[in-house]
Amino acid sequence: MVPRPDDVPTNLQSLFNWGPLLGKGSFASVFLVTEAGDPSKEYAMKVIEKKLMRSSEDRKQLAREIEIMKTVDNAYCLKFYNVYESDSKVYIQMELSRGGELLNLVTKSSRAGLSEGMARAIVESVLRALAYLHSVNIVHRDLKLENVMLHNPVDYLDDDVEDLDWRRYEALADKIGGEVRLGDFGLAAVMHGNLLLRGEVGSFAYMSPEVLRGDAYNEKCDMWSVGVVAYLLLSGFFPFGAEEQPKAFRNIQAGKYYYPQEIWTYISPEARSFVDKLLVVDPSKRLSAEEALRDPWIASERTPRSLTPRPGSRRALSQARSEPRSVSSFSESLETPPPSPGRQVSQEREADQHPPAAGESKTAGENLAVPNTTVSPELKRHQENCKGVRKALEESLAEQRRFKHGLHGWLENLHDKLSGWDDRPAGAANLVEHPRWRKMWHSDDLIDQPHLTPLQVIRSTLFGTKKEQETDNDVAKAAA
Repeated sequence: MVPRPDDVPTNLQSLFNWGPLLGKGSFASVFLVTEAGDPSKEYAMKVIEKKLMRSSEDRKQLAREIEIMKTVDNAYCLKFYNVYESDSKVYIQMELSRGGELLNLVTKSSRAGLSEGMARAIVESVLRALAYLHSVNIVHRDLKLENVMLHNPVDYLDDDVEDLDWRRYEALADKIGGEVRLGDFGLAAVMHGNLLLRGEVGSFAYMSPEVLRGDAYNEKCDMWSVGVVAYLLLSGFFPFGAEEQPKAFRNIQAGKYYYPQEIWTYISPEARSFVDKLLVVDPSKRLSAEEALRDPWIASERTPRSLTPRPGSRRALSQARSEPRSVSSFSESLETPPPSPGRQVSQEREADQHPPAAGESKTAGENLAVPNTTVSPELKRHQENCKGVRKALEESLAEQRRFKHGLHGWLENLHDKLSGWDDRPAGAANLVEHPRWRKMWHSDDLIDQPHLTPLQVIRSTLFGTKKEQETDNDVAKAAA
């Protein structure tokens, strides 16, 4: 819905032509606008309803966001142009990102996550944005796929491009890297000197252990989020889980995650090493943004290759025609973690320098290749199994999208209820300990909404089912 002319201040009516609604959140709506004198110049106009900012903290947070956006000047950060204010609304004029959220691109990919080349290019651009922000003492505190925007639409996913066509592969990666814009500075904060930040803010699945614990923290909390983003882009899944929050909370605090071999077998050891250096519980041992930019996975001229080509790719088919592996080789590739980067390079060089003698089979690590000119039945069955895995992942991602959209409505309802509390808790960890939380959590109007089955799972995990609670109450009464 486009705002009525009387909703828009007179000076904005003369400056801009108002277009369609691009998105809507709890406090604000974003519209497409064009300059009245030059329709080719397009912007995103964020319209914030003042009446929805009921607390003084909400108003302070908005003022802080605007001040930070005014100071940010980097090619990989969403550009701020101007701010306007009326009696009822605040209007923020920003750079238009026609490509939308990075999350939408990930769910559009036909594979689990994006290709390693594209993931690497996106992560590098995010790191360059963070390196700039941290250099001017700004901590983003809410880095996630939804807050990474794409300047132009991306319709050139390289799902059908593999390393045999590496020049096009790298060109597409470079192209998407240039589209990345880090946005939404609503939770960003400025560090003053050596003073650390406090506040349990951010999005749960991306929050670092120190933030979730309520400890003081610095810019390294953003680097943990980069590790989560990199893992998610490469695999299509959160490293610590996202649906069962109590279990995910324990995993985050322990730094406990793993690499499912059906996905990570086809990702380079350098990528895994990069993630490991960011998902470190101790922030002092976590890479900084500048250090991450110098990591071999990011700094190398070409995207590192996995030892095992992705099933169905041209590299895999070419390799299968000349030297397909035995049945045991494929099972080993799924069950055994890929060797270290150094071992990979030495094996490749050894194979190149010492070609097999006549009648001998070429070796790759411990797996023997059997010369053949046809695709083996085992390879075909393996490819079919991989297609089944991919289909399951696609269905899971679709379910995550439905859950996300349903959750928006639930959170708006929750915000309205929390706004009535005089002693509203400051963070998620304090919220669940609040004496009124349990009563509100069991409110039917908060839970009975479509696509929110995972919330019922969380509720039963935290407090048990209604029948279990009644049993506990009966036991307590009998004991009394």
